[in-house]
This record gives sequence, structure tokens and C-alpha cells, in this order.
Amino acid sequence: MLTREEYDCITRCFNACNVWGDVHDYWEDDSIGVDITWGDWKHDHLRCDWIMEELGYALVEVYDIEENGSDCYSATRRYRRS
Repeated sequence: MLTREEYDCITRCFNACNVWGDVHDYWEDDSIGVDITWGDWKHDHLRCDWIMEELGYALVEVYDIEENGSDCYSATRRYRRS
């Protein structure tokens, strides 16, 4: 389960790096989800992965939600503490 301290730390890091993602729990398997809506693949999605890795989380899966062939798309990225 995502603690308040973890949530606050992740959102502070996202804000400092201009990554706009909604952080939430995945109750079924105790992983963390980050929803990025129409984010650029490099500046939002990959930066999110880098931040989460720096904080000790490993990318588990990416669920693409919307895309239109451009550099931006919406997805939920799922992480577990490594």
C-alpha cells in the first residue's frame, strides 16, 4: 500500500521535474500506478520512469489508454518497489 510519505515524495519529485501524473495504488498487487494524460513520450513518460527508478521503483507494465500517432499519448504506468 502506498504510504502518505511515499505519495508526497513522488508528487514532489514529479512537480520539481514538471511531470504531471496522477499517483495511485493498485490494490490487487500492492503496486503503484501513475496515470499520464497526453504526455510526451520523452519528457513525461520516460522522465516518469527515470524519477521512479531513482526513488527505488521498477517499471512493471504500461497500459496505453489513448494515442493518435504523435509523440504524445495517455497511459498508466505501473511500478513496484525494487
